[in-house]
Amino acid sequence: MFALTALAIACSAACAAEATPLTVTGNITPNACDPVIDNRGVIDFGEIVSSSLSNSANENKMPTQHVNFNVTCPAATKLIFSMKENRPGTSYLDMSFYFGLGVDKSGNKIGTAAIWLSNPTIDGVAGSILASVNKGASWSTPASSQVMAPVAGTVYNITTAGSRAPTDARKFGGTFDVDGWIAPRNQLDTTDIVQIDGSVTMNFAYL
Repeated sequence: MFALTALAIACSAACAAEATPLTVTGNITPNACDPVIDNRGVIDFGEIVSSSLSNSANENKMPTQHVNFNVTCPAATKLIFSMKENRPGTSYLDMSFYFGLGVDKSGNKIGTAAIWLSNPTIDGVAGSILASVNKGASWSTPASSQVMAPVAGTVYNITTAGSRAPTDARKFGGTFDVDGWIAPRNQLDTTDIVQIDGSVTMNFAYL
């Protein structure tokens, strides 16, 4: 948006000044896109009875949860996004694409979550997912699903199906598929309720 400040140029032959400054100001604002995530972005694994847990994390996988999201922009733009881990250092399984689920009252790591993006749409039709590990300088081969990693410099884009570069659009959508694993029972303090406390922020930027 360009905005010129009000100008008043009023002078007569009697003006004594030979020069006067003219100031032009304004603001160029980015496209402010509006994200909407089903269930207000809450993934609920429900109540888990501690006695049902195994002493092996691999056997403590929770049912996959699915949540849809849509992002609407006021004008066509190339939208990129990244994932920020809000519980760093709390993932029981140690891989770069895993998110933590917080710690119990004794400081034990509760578990791990992995987030996949699937069913990408762009302007209402099926699209492809691109990933970049260098903030968008180059992009991976288009895919129909993609694990989301909270790694610095890693960003994602939903583009036209088969495209190898981001494309302009007003509407983007998809599904987050969330897998969860609870730590082994013998490594948790189950003398009290253990509150699963994972938290992830989805950040947007524009190319």
